[in-house]
Amino acid sequence: MKIVYFDYWTSGIHNFVPLSNSLCSEEYETMLFHIGSYNDPGFAKEEYINGILCRDISYYNTKYIYNALKKIKPDVIVSLNTTY
Repeated sequence: MKIVYFDYWTSGIHNFVPLSNSLCSEEYETMLFHIGSYNDPGFAKEEYINGILCRDISYYNTKYIYNALKKIKPDVIVSLNTTY
């Protein structure tokens, strides 16, 4: 099962670490998908932080969240905020 954590940038990754540690022990595929490059084009397209794969929207060559999610094809999306 593919589980995607969604956040605006990587600074909130600590909120997902306990959940990710539990899920990875159950052999789920997890990653953080973020839109950090919207406000800072210097964000890495892909990196690992605290053992979690993190990908910026620019990794998917689109500026639309929906298009990136179509490429990721997650089974579950976990989001801490829904402002946008």
